[in-house]
Amino acid sequence: MAFQPQLADNLASGRWVRARYSLTLHWLLASLVLLGLLPIIGAADVWSADVGAQLAQSQQLATGGGWYFSHPLPQADPSGEWFTYHLSGRVDGDYVVLAKHPAFSWLVAGLLQLGGFGAVLAFSALSTSTAGLGVAFLARMTVDERSAVVLLWIVAVMSPLAFDGYLGYAHTFAAALTIWSMYAAVLHIRSGRVFHQGVLLSCVLAAAGPFVRTEAVLAGVALGLALITTSRTWWTVTQRRVALISGSLVVISALIGFVGDRLISIQADSYIGQTTESVGWLAGRFLGFNATWLWASSSGWRTQDILLIAVPILWYLGGRAAARSSEQSHRYLIVGAGLMVLWWLLDPQHVVPGLLLAFPLLTLLASLITIDFLDAPVQVLGLAAFAFFAGTVILTQYPQGGTAEWGGRYFAAGIPFVMVGVSSSVKRLINPSTQRLSTTILPVGIASVLLISTGFGALRQSKLLVADLGASVEQTIAGTEQSYDDDDVVVISTSNAVSRLLWDQTSTEPWLLVPPEELEEAMANLNTIGVDRVVVIAERHQETNRTIGPYVDVEVVEPWATSPVEILAFHAE
Repeated sequence: MAFQPQLADNLASGRWVRARYSLTLHWLLASLVLLGLLPIIGAADVWSADVGAQLAQSQQLATGGGWYFSHPLPQADPSGEWFTYHLSGRVDGDYVVLAKHPAFSWLVAGLLQLGGFGAVLAFSALSTSTAGLGVAFLARMTVDERSAVVLLWIVAVMSPLAFDGYLGYAHTFAAALTIWSMYAAVLHIRSGRVFHQGVLLSCVLAAAGPFVRTEAVLAGVALGLALITTSRTWWTVTQRRVALISGSLVVISALIGFVGDRLISIQADSYIGQTTESVGWLAGRFLGFNATWLWASSSGWRTQDILLIAVPILWYLGGRAAARSSEQSHRYLIVGAGLMVLWWLLDPQHVVPGLLLAFPLLTLLASLITIDFLDAPVQVLGLAAFAFFAGTVILTQYPQGGTAEWGGRYFAAGIPFVMVGVSSSVKRLINPSTQRLSTTILPVGIASVLLISTGFGALRQSKLLVADLGASVEQTIAGTEQSYDDDDVVVISTSNAVSRLLWDQTSTEPWLLVPPEELEEAMANLNTIGVDRVVVIAERHQETNRTIGPYVDVEVVEPWATSPVEILAFHAE
């Protein structure tokens, strides 16, 4: 095969060592870029209610409170169903806000103690660049150093992992663990030795992934299966045998990690507000794929989204034309980039949940793959691992996908796999000898950066709105405390997300999460135990009554003009 002598020459000449230093330098630069954007996007407020739940649980651990929460006002809630946080688990009369992946909760607790939520986001962003470095190291085994550098930057600042790095989820950390597990496995195979430190590192990383994200189990198993099924692409019989061994051990390690995570997770008796899916399994697979791969907007169809939908189609056609050495290829790419810019001008702050639309560059790179990629075992391995991983996620994800997401967050752990698989496409794209194609690098790059910037803009705006909501709640509570000299106020939210979004404000006053249809019952219970002041946070479409039993509203606050929630301050007559 053509790639093995080239790799041997690189190792013999020392170019491989120099490439490592160069890639590490670019990793440092990419990390600085991501960290530099952090204060601009926002490091104080959360984007997702799920992240708020994670932070609430980890803060409880960080402050020495242990895993369990007590009910803030049990005398007003005999059933115990109005606990503060949605989807909290009930355990012997107490509550746990986040029962799964306790190892990651402890990690976040340590980061909170180190530097608050900003430290959590910094860790997440650095995980993104570290995943990119792993991709670059693997790609360097197949393509030149320049192409590997470009891949690092694509993963770090253009892929969905760039967006995920500013959320605080464990997606980017899981992606980094899985791609470095793949790198260690490849080192093991290349060594040709059954006993090699690479296999130990690969297995440890594969086992660690399930402790932070459930998708990492699927990623580890997918990597192992890919190592087994692609073993015949390696150069020597010994390497093929080692690939079979490595793949088997990685699968076993991932499953051991899954079992270990389940053993240390807290088993709740029930969950607050949990509902069951109302669609069939097959329909759920279709809906989930549509949501995580094809949606241009989570808020419904918009006319301008046709511009975005056209981009991956045009870029795919351009890539296929380039693969046939057609002189028309650059036109498809430039027109697609122009449509992307126009879409961005129409709405520079928008979240794109579908992977193909949020990352159309992947479609272009996939279209540039030629049959020659079969001569590169690392590329074949990357594509096979992503195929196994994506298939298992589609079969197991929720019908609504990951809801608050950019580019299908459940597929984040597999993005490094597929980027390794298209590494030769990057070389072809930036190759100066392909003049027609190389002239499109600048417009395609600009369009890709503008696309991810819309996500950053929407993320920043969302965090600002959460901050406004929190400030409005604080001001309303403070206003009632100044107006009335009696017991502390009780806060009721009829919206599942609010207490999780405002996770750091729920410890100052008793918070209850009450379904809208049970609000009157809750207010009656509060009146019975002598509570005079209640602040209700309700969704505007619920049309909350201004008089509830003995309580009348004395103030109505809208955090911002188009706020989906309103804050009502009630006082007993």
